Amino acid sequence: MRNGPSSRRGARALLAVGLAVAISAADAVVAPHVAVARPKRLAGGLMSVGTTGIWPSIVDVRVVYLNWSDLEPSPRHFRFGKIGDIAARAHREGDSVRLRIFAGRGAPDWVKRRYGTVHVHDPIDGIDADVPRWWVRGYMRIYGRLQARLAARFDDRGTIRAVTITGAMTVTGEPFLRSVASPVTRANLLDAGYTPRKDQRAIMASIRAHRPWRRTRQILNLNPWQFVRRDGTYGQRASFTNRAMNRFRRIFGRRAVLQNNSIRSAYIVDGMPATLGDMYRHMRRLGGPISFQTAQSSRVGDLVTVLDWCVRQGAYGVEVHKGATDVLSDREAASFDARLESNM
Repeated sequence: MRNGPSSRRGARALLAVGLAVAISAADAVVAPHVAVARPKRLAGGLMSVGTTGIWPSIVDVRVVYLNWSDLEPSPRHFRFGKIGDIAARAHREGDSVRLRIFAGRGAPDWVKRRYGTVHVHDPIDGIDADVPRWWVRGYMRIYGRLQARLAARFDDRGTIRAVTITGAMTVTGEPFLRSVASPVTRANLLDAGYTPRKDQRAIMASIRAHRPWRRTRQILNLNPWQFVRRDGTYGQRASFTNRAMNRFRRIFGRRAVLQNNSIRSAYIVDGMPATLGDMYRHMRRLGGPISFQTAQSSRVGDLVTVLDWCVRQGAYGVEVHKGATDVLSDREAASFDARLESNM
């Protein structure tokens, strides 16, 4: 909820100090092998997907998408000016930023040449892309090098509150999804040397690659893990996703934000898919911070039902798409913004 560029910070100053002390203590217990630094304050409520902004008098968190290729066009040649510009603009306007840098289809061409690619067809979103073979030895090392450079530059930048772990993603910023509904994708993965075991190792390595960040919150976008068997059949399991959540929390403590980007009213009203329900229950057991991104406007269904469910799940923030302004009134948006922030 926005009260002007500075009044919100002033109103919460004492609360932020208390939360920082409590969260630092929790981190020391959960992840004793990680050097403890004071984590950045949570930035909650409704969040705008993209930089255009929605409900500018209410929403003050922007979810910014960039490609790795924009930031490292050639090996060790880093260009972070765009991030600096985005952070400076957000600061001027009293906003904060969640940074989502796409690996996968957003990786630089030199990375794709070095590690080889696999063509992925996503029949749900209609995306076709060549993505690096994320499971190949050495790939997560250079992804980790990018994170180390980003952390050195922006970990103390207060406007950037959170970054997203995308090292093992393919075409969306959701590293547990593999577009397995497509027989073309399944065949391409197997031909490229993919195995479920290699995939699991890569996902865990992508989490570890974010350890250079000491203060900034880390977001892991969660789904039941999708996999392809050697014979071309496929499946999904929440059990591996739940293990990855546990590892994520052990490394980052309460800086680890558990997120899912799939919630829609049909799941809430007509019945939750079993594996997704298992995953949501594990998120609740681990506790906050939890956040969501609603399904895209064409698939979310009843947005009020979805946002109410997110609040009841203990979420402190929900990323919403631009179409939300056609569904919610300003008064409803302000109410949900305040209810979400009350979970911080």
